[in-house]
Amino acid sequence: MDLTVCNFACSNCALNDIVTCPDPNTWGLTFNEGPSESTAEQLNVLKENNLKASFFLVGGSVVKHQDVVKRQANEGHHLASLT
Repeated sequence: MDLTVCNFACSNCALNDIVTCPDPNTWGLTFNEGPSESTAEQLNVLKENNLKASFFLVGGSVVKHQDVVKRQANEGHHLASLT
């Protein structure tokens, strides 16, 4: 897992963030304020459909659902912090 730190407000870094969509009608999937009890089901649906998403995580939920966060990272999703 890449733990590179980026603080956009301070350093204006983009790292590997996607800032434009290369193809018309491209959608970005995002989930906020997780992980939660429903995140595993969301991951199952994404995996079944070969989709990736951005998950904006809350610190307390990360502590509570560490296994889910590891799965999100292992399956190639984009993880970001809300806290």
